[in-house]
Amino acid sequence: MNKRTLPIFVLLLMISAIWIVFDQHGKINNDGVLYLRQANLFANGNFEAAKSLFPWPFFAFFITKTHVLSGLSLLYSAQLINILLFTTASYFFLKTLNILSKDSLVLLSGFLTLITSIPILDDYMPMLMRDNGMWAGFMAGLYFYLRWHQNPSYMDATFMQFSFLVGSLFRPELLIFSILIPLSVFWVKPNQIGRIKASLMTGSILFLSGFLLSCYLIYHFHDLDLISIYTGRLVELYERPKSIILSLFEPLPMRVVTDYYFLHRSIDEHFLALKYGFIIYMIIYKWIATIGFLHFVTAIICIKKRLFPNDLTRPILFAFFLSFAITAINYPTLYALSGRYWIMNLWVVYLASSLGLLYLIRHLGELKNKYSVIGKTLLGIILISYTIVVLFDSHHKTTDMEAVDWIKVHQLDLDHTFIDNARLCFYLGRFDCESIGLEKAKKEKYTYLIFHLDRYQTYGEIKGYELVKKIPEKNNKPSFVIYKKTEF
Repeated sequence: MNKRTLPIFVLLLMISAIWIVFDQHGKINNDGVLYLRQANLFANGNFEAAKSLFPWPFFAFFITKTHVLSGLSLLYSAQLINILLFTTASYFFLKTLNILSKDSLVLLSGFLTLITSIPILDDYMPMLMRDNGMWAGFMAGLYFYLRWHQNPSYMDATFMQFSFLVGSLFRPELLIFSILIPLSVFWVKPNQIGRIKASLMTGSILFLSGFLLSCYLIYHFHDLDLISIYTGRLVELYERPKSIILSLFEPLPMRVVTDYYFLHRSIDEHFLALKYGFIIYMIIYKWIATIGFLHFVTAIICIKKRLFPNDLTRPILFAFFLSFAITAINYPTLYALSGRYWIMNLWVVYLASSLGLLYLIRHLGELKNKYSVIGKTLLGIILISYTIVVLFDSHHKTTDMEAVDWIKVHQLDLDHTFIDNARLCFYLGRFDCESIGLEKAKKEKYTYLIFHLDRYQTYGEIKGYELVKKIPEKNNKPSFVIYKKTEF
């Protein structure tokens, strides 16, 4: 049954992804503009300029290759890659559920878990990000990891390590999995001799996979100067933990002002405890907020009912804690934790959510009283509501699209217009945004100056120019301001 329904659910998820991307109507995130600019430079043969834009250029290079081979635009090429990568992650997610449960409805519960995932499908999958490649590599690696755990074989170990290594081409965080997988067997494998054999197996496969992948990349992408790229990342592997450790012993970058003497003294004496408490609270809060109510509750049901197979509980916990740590460890240095950084961990949480949802479906189906009807109706309403939110966005013009409309209506000459916003330039069909800065632009012979206030914070009188437009117009602090030259 599951073998026949797997392609159907994967196809439905891919169609949903295509629809969601189409429903964006050309909207793009700031990172997406960066990757498309980099891909455009690759397509024009300007490799040095492309590498200077972003130090991990593989995603942009894949966009360029897809663009050249398919004839699609750079934007459509990037969207095609993202849809295929999400579909790959979804395929291995459902395949992993088949390992965790032989119930005929487990794939249905997995499909419902993904189709109601606001963070993955609605928030981040449509964005042009490297993360989709990381998700695909992670889920494929996790699937082969669980297979290898059940029955260690060189074939599964090879595919496991290869998946993590390919995923690391999009985000290098997955290299941590490749490195620590051999060590994990000392915790997840119950037999000591088996531990040693499994560790040697994965260690050797890691070395062989890494060597072969490096040889292929160096041969095929020789223009990218991969030696310097990987060297830079290896340096970061040392510098990042160092900066995190140092930051843990520094006070919060703020002072608490209070008239209460003893409170002030207690804060000064226990600033590290205050800092650690704040960091732990924010990490847990951000994590739960990203998961969402429905999936958090169903995951708790899975844990409470112990629905994971006993022999696979430890490897799943290893994947959960490592993916959690990879994300959480960044907070003490950046004090910012976007929801998208939790998505790799969410794929593991969603395995638990799927089993919890399956339990609910089966349990409600077995009940024969009035409460079962209420439970089924409530669960159906919740699932449908989440799906509608995911598949159907409310369409409203963003401020940068309003700015584009104004520019087109007034037929501005873009060659004599200073635009210091990459996304605005992209919507106007240009990759070559000005980067000279506003102060220098004022001295040039630009007819119009257009800039975003997130960068300049304030606006006012500019000598030789008059303010002609604020976007939005009625806002005291608009997003975009447009100035027109008055002195020629």
